[in-house]
Amino acid sequence: MKFLLIIALALFSVTTCTNSKQKTRTVTMKDENRKLKIEEDNETITIKVKTRDTENPVDYNESFDVRNMNEMQRKELQNHILDSLGFEKLK
Repeated sequence: MKFLLIIALALFSVTTCTNSKQKTRTVTMKDENRKLKIEEDNETITIKVKTRDTENPVDYNESFDVRNMNEMQRKELQNHILDSLGFEKLK
């Protein structure tokens, strides 16, 4: 498990792009069996997860309207979903 965490952290990348009106943040994590992508802007959060687990494969792709949420509520939503899909919480 520690090995997978080390691989995930090694392959972890965060990209932030900013234009004049909208801030976009993308987080991508990959290892040999799992792929996670979170795209966030001022209006929506999209979470995509794919696993190659033969016993319990996951193919999750959902978007959430977050216009009326503050930063803490957005993080709580992300962490709740990631926890339910078997990923560790993001800081």
